[in-house]
Amino acid sequence: MAALIIPAALQADDGVFVVPPAPHEVEFGFSGESQADRDRVTAINAGASEMVVSWMTPNGAQLEKGDRMMEFDTGIISRTVPVLAADLEAEERRLVVGDLRMDSQMHDLVDEQESLRGELASCRAAIASASTVDTGRIAMLKAAFDLALLRADAAEGALERARVLHQGGQSSDQDLAASEQAAALARIDCRVPELVWKRAEGRVDTFTIDRLRLRERQLRAQLGLDDEDRVLPDEGINARIAAARKQQLRQHDSNALQRDKISLNHHVALRDAFDHTPIDWIEITGAVSLKVNFQPRDAQTPAGFLPDTGGAFDEARGYGWLEDATADMRANAADGKPGSSLALVQKQNTWRAGIPDGVYHVKIGLGDRVDWDGAVVRLASGLGPTRGANHESAQQGALFVSRRINAKEFPTAEADIAVVDGRLDVIVGDTCDRAVRAPDRGLAVHREWMRVGSRTHSPSSPVTYFMDPRHVSVRARIHQDLVPLVRAKSAPVVADSGPTVTAEAAQRRLATAQVAVRTPGGDRLIGDIKAVSNQPVALSRAPQAWTEGNRSRDLVANEVEIAFAPEDAAKLRAGEEVSCLCRITLPTGMVALPAHLVAMVDNRSWVQESGARSPREVTAFRIGTKTVVLAGVAPGVRLIPPDDPTSAISERSIPGRVKAGTRTPVVLSKSWGRIKDMVEDGARVTKGDVLITLVNPSLEDQVLSLEQDKKKANHAYQLAAETRQVKSVQAGIDHKSKVLTEKLAHLALSEALEIDPLVTARADAVTERSRLLAEDSARRLEASQALQKYDQNRFAVAVTEAARAEISARAAALDQAAAARDRDWFALRERVHAWQDALNELSMREAAFALARTEEQVAALTAKLRLAQALEGNWAERQFNEVKQMRAPATGRLFYKAGWNDQANTTSKYQRDFPVWGGQPIAEILDMSQLSFEAEFPESLYRLVKEGMAVSVRFPQFNNRRLEGTVGTIGKAFTRPSEGRDTDERGGSIAIDRVFTVTVSFATPPELQDVLVPGTKGALVLP
Repeated sequence: MAALIIPAALQADDGVFVVPPAPHEVEFGFSGESQADRDRVTAINAGASEMVVSWMTPNGAQLEKGDRMMEFDTGIISRTVPVLAADLEAEERRLVVGDLRMDSQMHDLVDEQESLRGELASCRAAIASASTVDTGRIAMLKAAFDLALLRADAAEGALERARVLHQGGQSSDQDLAASEQAAALARIDCRVPELVWKRAEGRVDTFTIDRLRLRERQLRAQLGLDDEDRVLPDEGINARIAAARKQQLRQHDSNALQRDKISLNHHVALRDAFDHTPIDWIEITGAVSLKVNFQPRDAQTPAGFLPDTGGAFDEARGYGWLEDATADMRANAADGKPGSSLALVQKQNTWRAGIPDGVYHVKIGLGDRVDWDGAVVRLASGLGPTRGANHESAQQGALFVSRRINAKEFPTAEADIAVVDGRLDVIVGDTCDRAVRAPDRGLAVHREWMRVGSRTHSPSSPVTYFMDPRHVSVRARIHQDLVPLVRAKSAPVVADSGPTVTAEAAQRRLATAQVAVRTPGGDRLIGDIKAVSNQPVALSRAPQAWTEGNRSRDLVANEVEIAFAPEDAAKLRAGEEVSCLCRITLPTGMVALPAHLVAMVDNRSWVQESGARSPREVTAFRIGTKTVVLAGVAPGVRLIPPDDPTSAISERSIPGRVKAGTRTPVVLSKSWGRIKDMVEDGARVTKGDVLITLVNPSLEDQVLSLEQDKKKANHAYQLAAETRQVKSVQAGIDHKSKVLTEKLAHLALSEALEIDPLVTARADAVTERSRLLAEDSARRLEASQALQKYDQNRFAVAVTEAARAEISARAAALDQAAAARDRDWFALRERVHAWQDALNELSMREAAFALARTEEQVAALTAKLRLAQALEGNWAERQFNEVKQMRAPATGRLFYKAGWNDQANTTSKYQRDFPVWGGQPIAEILDMSQLSFEAEFPESLYRLVKEGMAVSVRFPQFNNRRLEGTVGTIGKAFTRPSEGRDTDERGGSIAIDRVFTVTVSFATPPELQDVLVPGTKGALVLP
C-alpha cells in the first residue's frame, strides 16, 4: 500500500489539482512476519520416544536458565528398566559360561598335544628297537636251537641203544619203532628253532619299521613338526591351537559385544526414564580452598583432592551431602579428570561445604563414559530451604544445564558466589523425574501440536524451541517497484549531488533504511533494514499451489530483513504478522502527485497544466497509486489529467523481465535431514561443489547403537574367518592323516602278500610230525588186531587214535599247502578291503578338501560383503550417507527456494536447521551466461515482430543501459496479460488487449553479471 499526505483544501472541486507547498512526504507500507534468527534458536529435542507430556510452561513464557520447559511421564520406559537389568545379568552369566567352555576346549587341545608327543616318543623308541639287532635275543634263540639239537642227539643215542637191545632180543619191535619215532620227531623239532635263530641273526623286520615310520610321519604332521623336529606354527596342532586361541578371543569379544549391546539398551532405558546429573569433582578457591573428588570407598583418591564417598554432611569434616549419596558413587567415569569416578545423582540432592563467608570461585567437573540426560546444577548460600530452585538464596538461573551430556564429554562449570552464613550449597538435579529445561535466559516456544498428554515419537524431533528474544527480526516481502526505495543500513548513502536526471538515480538517492513496525499488540517499533535480497520471490507468503503457475506473475518481490535494538526485539513474538511502514521526505524540487495526474507510457511520463493545450514530459516514478515527479512542477501549479501522449512517442518499448536460460533444480533425491551448512544465497557455484551439508538427527540419536552393530559385524566377520581357519587347519591335518592311513593299509597288504619262510617251515614241521604220528598209530592198530578178540577196549582205543592221527596228518597237509599258497585268504581279503577303503577315503578327502577350499573362498567373500554392508550402516544410514553432501548439478548462480520453517510454522527461504525431505527442491542453479529477456507484446504488434530480428533491451535502473539482442522465440498463442488490470486509476473499466510472449537473447556484460539477475525489470525496444 502507499499513501500521500496532502491537505484536502488543495484539491479543487472542479477536478483541478493544486500542487501543495513543500516539503512533501510519501510513505508506503507492507506486511512482514517476525522470526527469530534460526542460528540463534535452539531446538529442544525430546531425547526419547514413548514419553507423555505431563506439564508444560505457557507458550512464550520468560524463563531463567535451568527452568523447566516441559515435564514428561516416562512410565512406559521405566517399566522396561528392570527387565533389561535382568537380561544384562543373564548375559553376564552367559559370557562367563562361554569363557569357561572355551577354556575347556583349549585345555583339551593342549592335552591332545601332550598325548601326541608321548606317542611320538614311543613310536621312535619302537623304530629304534626294530632297527637294532638284539644280541641277547639272538643268543636266547641260539640256545633254544642248541637245546633242540641236544634233544635230537639224545633221541639218536636212545635209538642206537634200542637197536642194540632189539638185536639182542631184549626189546620188542614196538619199542624200536617208538625210539625211531622219537628220534625223527626230535630232528623235526630242530628245524624251526634253527630257522628262527638264523633269521633273527641276519634280518631286520622292514615291514614293522616301515609301518612305524609311517606312524611317526603321521604324528609329526599332527604335531606340526618338520623332518628335523622344528616347530611349524602354521601346521598341525600348533595351527589348531593358535587358530582356536584367536577364535576364543574373537568369540569372547563377540559375546562381550552382545553383552555391551544389552548393557547399552539398559543404559538407554535408564537414561530415557530418569534425569541424571553426573558430577565428578568440585574445586572451591577463595579465603580457603577445598578440592573434593566423588568416588566409591575403595577408589584411589587423586593427588591434591579429598575423597567424598557419599556420606552425609559433617560439621567436623566440613563437607558432605544433605541426603546420603553412598549408592550414587560410581567408578566408571573414564577420563573424567582429576579422578575416574563420579556421583551419579538422580532427581535431586544437595552437597554442602562449610566455609567462611566471602566471595569464592567454584569450579565443577561433570561427565561420564556414557551419556546422561537432564543434568542441572545450581549454587546457593545461606540457611534457607535447600531444595532445588526454591532455595531462598539460590542464584538466578542454574550454573549448569544440559539436555544431554554426551559420552566421554567432560564439561566444566564455574562461577563466583558470595557465601553467607558459612555455607555453600551445590544443588545437583531437581525434583522432577524427566524434563527439558531452558539452556539460558529466554522464551519457550512450543511446537504447535504439543499439548499435555501428547506422546513423543522420535528422540530427534523438537518438542519445543528456546529463543533469545533479543534476536528476533522481521522478514518482509516488498514489490520490486518499491525495492529501489529501500537499502540496507550498512549500504553507503547516495550523496545529494544536485538535480537528479533519472528516476532510478532519484530512487537510489531517496532510499531509506528505517522502517516503522506496528505489532498486533499495538507496540510501535523502529527498525533498520539489515539486508535486501536480490533474488525475486513471490509477493505472497501463502503456501504455493501444487501447479507451477505463472512464474513471471509470481516472482515480483524481494525479501528484506529488518533488525531492531535488543529491547525492541524482545517485544516481538516469533511467527506473528506485523505492519511495516516506510516514510520518505522528498527534497526540494520533488513533488508527489496522485497517479491519475501523471500519464506514464514505456517509462516516460507527462503532466498537463490547467489551460495548457498539450501535456509536457517530466521525469517521474510510481509508488503505488502515487507518482513522484522529480522536477518541473512547482508548488501552487494547477494540474489536470493529461491527454493521451502516445502521439509524442517516437520509440516503442515494451516492459519485461530478465529470465535465466537454464534452470537446474537442486533436489534432495531421498532420505531426510536438517541443513547444517550451506553456501550463501546468490553465490556462484561450479558443478560438483558442495552446496549443502545435512545432518540426520534420528541417526545421530542412534549413533551408539549403530557403532555397536558395526563392531559386532566386524567381530562376527573376524570370528567367522578364524573359524574357517580352524576348519581349514583341521581339514589339512585330516587330509595328511588320510594319506598316511592309505600308505599304512597298502603296507599291511604288501606284508600279507609276502610268504613268510618261517611260517612255511613251521607248517612243514607240523606236517612231518603229523605224518610220523599217523604212521605210528597205524602200526599200533595193525599190532592190536591180533589181540582184538582178547582185548576189545585196547583195540577200540587203537582204532580211534589211528583215525585221529590220520585226520591230524591231513589237516597239517592242508595247512602246509595253504602256507605254500598264501595261506590266510580271509585275512588277505580283509587287508585288501581295508586298503581299498583307505584309498577311497583319500580320493573323497581330496575332493572334499578342494570343495572345502572353494567353500571357504565363497564364505570369505560373502562375509566380506556382509561386513562392508554393515560398516556402511543400515538402510537408512546408507541412504543418508549418499546424499548428506548435496553437490551442484550444474555451474551457475545458486538461489534458494522457500521451505518450511518448523520453528515459526511458516514458509521462508531455506536457512540453516531447516528440515529437508526426499524429493523436495531446495534451490535452483541459474545459468547466468545464457540470460534472456521476456516481454508481453500487444496483439496489434504481432505482424511487426520476426524471429532473428535485432532489438535492444533497456534497463533504467542501470542508467538506461542498452544491450543489443535478437528475437529468439515468439509465442504461438494470445493470452491475457500477466499484470493486466480491469480498471484504470479513476476506477473506470478498461478494455484488456490480448498479448503474446516474445523472448530475446542477449549477452551479459561482465560488469552487470552480479546485478543482472532473473526477475530484473527492463524494457524491450523495437527499432
